[in-house]
Amino acid sequence: TLIRTEKDLADLSSLLSPQEKERAAKYMVKKAADSFIISRAVLRALLAKYLQIEPRSIVFQQNKYGKLYLDSSLLQFNISHSHGLALFIFALNAPVGIDVEFVRHDYKFTDIAKKFFSKAEVAELFSLPVSQQIQAFFNCWSRKEAFIKALGEGMFSPLDEFSVEVSVSKEGQVRLSYANDDQEGKFWTLEALDPADEYSGAFAVGLAEYTTDFYDFEGLNSFSSKKP
Repeated sequence: TLIRTEKDLADLSSLLSPQEKERAAKYMVKKAADSFIISRAVLRALLAKYLQIEPRSIVFQQNKYGKLYLDSSLLQFNISHSHGLALFIFALNAPVGIDVEFVRHDYKFTDIAKKFFSKAEVAELFSLPVSQQIQAFFNCWSRKEAFIKALGEGMFSPLDEFSVEVSVSKEGQVRLSYANDDQEGKFWTLEALDPADEYSGAFAVGLAEYTTDFYDFEGLNSFSSKKP
């Protein structure tokens, strides 16, 4: 964990802009406020490493759907956090999206899946053994979230107009297709992640070919390679 004392939290908070500090102060639940402070401070620290500037000097812009970006920079990025785990993704000159979900085994997912998933996804999900369906649901959700975040439209993008592979496999490239135009999905690559026990994750990138490096963030000045 990055936070062991209130001083650790204060150090991270010092990287935030006045507007971000004001936003954090509006959270009614301290845990939610702390999560925002940590994730936004780490994002600033990581971007600063790439751009070779001070974290506090970074000025975020937002598109009309709320996705963060940097003016006059080819570096694109995205962030997701759930139940104490945060994932960050960065790419040069390519749109990216990432999502992580905590797998809640008591979650009542049937109606949600039927409302938001495509017909193909619903059919695949409920064809699986009951014991595998909850993991598959969160796999599907994280993959769809990653893709619409890469598009930059968030939940404004209709979730049932494209389909992702619902397989229980938690790592590697997964299928992505559109109901009306199967070609459009081929401009994107969707990859499943296994970030930690009891979590499901995925990222999307607007490239057919790319290389990836994975790192664990252990502190403001500490990174460790996670995968070759």
